[in-house]
Amino acid sequence: MITKKILIYWVACSLILSVGINYLDGLNINDDWPDFLLGIFLAGLLLVIVSIVLSVLLATFSDKSYRTPKKEQISVFIPRSSFLLAGAALFAFLVTRPSYSKSRPAESSLCKTVSEGVFLLNGCVIERRNGTQTETNSMTNEKETSKVKWISDCEYVLTNIEDSNDVTKVKITSVTDEGYQCVAIWRNRTSKHKLLFKNDNN
Repeated sequence: MITKKILIYWVACSLILSVGINYLDGLNINDDWPDFLLGIFLAGLLLVIVSIVLSVLLATFSDKSYRTPKKEQISVFIPRSSFLLAGAALFAFLVTRPSYSKSRPAESSLCKTVSEGVFLLNGCVIERRNGTQTETNSMTNEKETSKVKWISDCEYVLTNIEDSNDVTKVKITSVTDEGYQCVAIWRNRTSKHKLLFKNDNN
C-alpha cells in the first residue's frame, strides 16, 4: 500500500507545509535551523497519520460500485489527501496567525495601568518597574533582564541587557481585571500572549 511514490508525496507535502508556515511566521532558518528541522519532522508525522486515516475513511465509504480493491483505493487517496491537508493547514495558518501591524492597541488609559507590575506568563514571573523587566522561571529560578523602552502608551520594546541584538517589540491589545493581552514580535516571529496579574494566591 505504501509505495515509493507515496513516500515522495509525503516528503514533498511535509516540506511545503513546514517551509510555508515558517516563511509566513518569519522564521530565520540560518539562526533557527534545529526548530526548522523539527518542524519538518512533526509536520511530516502529522501529515502521514492524518492522510492515512482520511484515505482509509474515504475508501471505506466510497461508492460500492467502485470495483478497485480497497488497498488500491487507499493508495490513490493518500497523495490527494496529503496535498489537500497541506493546503488546508497553510490556509488556516495564514488566516489565524497574529499580525502585529493589524492588531489594534488598547485604550491609552488602560495601557498605563499595566505599564508596571508583576505578571505571570507560561510559568514565568515577569516584574516590570523603573524601565527594567525581569523574567524569572518558576521551575529553574533562572532570570533574564531587559531594558524597557515605551514607544507609545501601549507599545514597548524589550532589549536584553546581555545581548543588545535580542529585541522584542510588544503591543498591548486589551486590558482586563485579570491582566492584559498583547502581540509580540521576536526574531521576526509574531505571537500572542496573555499575562495575568500576580497576586498572593499564585
